[in-house]
Amino acid sequence: MKHATIIFLVLFVAARVHAQELFIQTEPASNMPAGFWGVRVSSESWEGDHTISRIGIEGMYGFDKSLMLHPIIFGSNQLNGFGVETYGLYAKYRLYNDDGFKYHFRVAAFGEALAGEQHSTYPTFSFNGSGPFATGGLIATLLENRFATSLSAGAAGALKDIPLSNGSYSNIKGINTILSTGYLVYPPRYTSFSDANINIYAEFLDYQSWYDHVTNGASLPKQGNEFLLSFGPQVILNSIARFDVAYVALLYSSLPERRPNTVFARFEYNFY
Repeated sequence: MKHATIIFLVLFVAARVHAQELFIQTEPASNMPAGFWGVRVSSESWEGDHTISRIGIEGMYGFDKSLMLHPIIFGSNQLNGFGVETYGLYAKYRLYNDDGFKYHFRVAAFGEALAGEQHSTYPTFSFNGSGPFATGGLIATLLENRFATSLSAGAAGALKDIPLSNGSYSNIKGINTILSTGYLVYPPRYTSFSDANINIYAEFLDYQSWYDHVTNGASLPKQGNEFLLSFGPQVILNSIARFDVAYVALLYSSLPERRPNTVFARFEYNFY
């Protein structure tokens, strides 16, 4: 109930107040122009037995005004030195578009599939790239004046079990919901496309998971969820280069292990 109240309040504010709609933890419903491409490098780091970092390299290409594809590869030093973990493809297709003066509302469908090694230790999908999985869902993005908000929701399933010292997490499925809000704080007024943009973001991530905990040959159905808060700034230069930094904090978890708080950073460059 508390989570639903927070989401309702953020949506209420968003409906009344246009910033950049380039969110940190999720994709917007918009696509890059047809025939253009870009590249991203991202890192998520946290403290465990040692400092762990997961690196992602992602290409982006606009096939037409509706379809966009992202080849992705992830690697980390979580197990036995740094190595490649997962690789795959993200696709997004715009379904609806309503544009106005300093306003637009868009809806898109997305899908993503990653193959590779299972390095996750959590029966959830809060660490993107840590294990092979497939997911798909919908994104709705509203941009008005200096405020942007987006709601992403989708279903996901792990393609491999997570091995444990005394069993495994098997048949992992989930529903992922991300509510993203952003506000353009600079410039106060645009003079050209080369103006630097500074945006601030607060994003709420909810991961519901269903899985079987297998021990000593017995399988016990389990359910749990994580609720996370991500917040941080974003800087855009010359409308082509983008820098993101965010702190991702775990607010609540009913899973068997507590997800660590992380620091997320990303650099993106678009070749327009």
